[in-house]
Amino acid sequence: MRHRRTAVALGAAAAAAGARAAAAVVAQSGGEVIIGMADVPGAVSPDGAIRFEVPFMQPGDGDLAVSRDGTRAAFTSLRDGNPEIYVAELASGTLVRVTTSDAVEDRRPAWSADGTMLAWDMGVPGARRIVAGPPAAGSTPAPLTPEGAEDMEPDWSPDAAAVVFTSNRSGARRLWSVSPFGGAPVEVAAPAGTVRAPAWNPAGTALAVAVARGGRSAVWRITPATGRAVRLSRADGVASAPEWSPDGRSVVFAFSRGLDRSLRIVPAAGGPERLLPGTVGYAAPDWSSAAGFLAQTPELLPDLDQRAPADITVLALDGAWRLGFSSATENVGDGPLWLRGTRETPSELRADQIVSLRGGGTKVVRRVGRMRYEYHSPHFHWHFQPFVRYELRAAADHRLLVRDRKSGFCLIDRWSRALTKLPGVRPPRFTGNCGERNRNVRRIEEGTSRGYSDVYPAFYHGQDIDLTGVPDGRYVLVHRVNPQQRIRELRYGNDAASVLLWLRRPDGPGTRPVVRVLRVCEHTEFCEASAPAG
Repeated sequence: MRHRRTAVALGAAAAAAGARAAAAVVAQSGGEVIIGMADVPGAVSPDGAIRFEVPFMQPGDGDLAVSRDGTRAAFTSLRDGNPEIYVAELASGTLVRVTTSDAVEDRRPAWSADGTMLAWDMGVPGARRIVAGPPAAGSTPAPLTPEGAEDMEPDWSPDAAAVVFTSNRSGARRLWSVSPFGGAPVEVAAPAGTVRAPAWNPAGTALAVAVARGGRSAVWRITPATGRAVRLSRADGVASAPEWSPDGRSVVFAFSRGLDRSLRIVPAAGGPERLLPGTVGYAAPDWSSAAGFLAQTPELLPDLDQRAPADITVLALDGAWRLGFSSATENVGDGPLWLRGTRETPSELRADQIVSLRGGGTKVVRRVGRMRYEYHSPHFHWHFQPFVRYELRAAADHRLLVRDRKSGFCLIDRWSRALTKLPGVRPPRFTGNCGERNRNVRRIEEGTSRGYSDVYPAFYHGQDIDLTGVPDGRYVLVHRVNPQQRIRELRYGNDAASVLLWLRRPDGPGTRPVVRVLRVCEHTEFCEASAPAG
């Protein structure tokens, strides 16, 4: 019965503050924006049509929370070596470091409705507490929960009467609430499973949570006054980090399943969910009214998503045993990868990147690489270099052992549509053959359109690595696009993918190696596995 009494108490407090919360929503300034975390933080309008710059955050920052009036953003950053809470004034760009507790981690800030206080979780893994303090430099927080558990992910109710959080204090990670004015935490009724990332709606009458069970996670809406729970997300995958729209009618959340990592939106009352265009690779969204303080991004940049090596096999070629593999690089960005080669020396073309602009026109990024003419069959055309690198690394310490003999590619659209499906993909643009049989070309254009993939099969003119001198053991095969990061992209965290391999020669040294794939890692070069080597 304790859960029911807690739900009623929370519901009564929420109802008393409903009018005040609604007024706060109306008072918000600026347009709506959804900010998502990736290796390069970015923001889009709720329809995905406009992208915004997020200049106050750096790659690796996270836990973003924008104040209710849209003027300030709190977030976690490791820029000073330890997870600390920072606050940015969006109008001026002024950045304030709130916490200085270098011995512990400060994470996951949440704003009070009036913007005068922050709640966050502080401590070390396995022993964290919910604390609260003003969003000012050197803030001294006051603990809201006792020691002895791992309390995380606070969110402040709009009436300031309660802070909900998740905790393992009852064994499994469940939903809890504590008063910011003192008192013992109480558990809040929630669907069965591991509960994460609670978020109050703007009116303070409902919570959105992510509930995991059976290897999957879904977003649920909980009404504390009645204890009623409604499942919102339906796709088979992992739904996490729900956030409400400023009007409380929709919920945005992060979704992942295999290669699909993006943000999705679902009606708060229930209904079909939809992909938010322009958010491939994003996580941990925050939906706020901060767009009026952010500058729109004029560039329609590509996003090169390197697929993990596939079709891995070993063949004897050129007197050596070689490891062959297929390679694929998808463009899942806002615009094309558009490269223009211009004659600069007798043997090379200078490669510039042409960036399409949202309002029309283009921008040129100089010297992102070079183009060289390939004389051997079946090429006889111009390759852009460097585009993809293939590396064999030791699994134990990631030490580079062998690198490929090929890094140049003729980039065209005609091979394949991207496996990561994007809305609004147009017919292919780059359909030529990279200046075939024209060594004297003065200018040439090649590239990969949005929604297309550049694919090469195993052993196709350099799609392999020499295994001579590589002993039996565990290795990571890494495919890395844009290795020098000279091409401008939306993000770079998906530029490398890898597989963990076990290599052995059962018939003795010098004989044919046998390779077994232990794990496929689509979005990291650090592919490790718990699978035994034997």
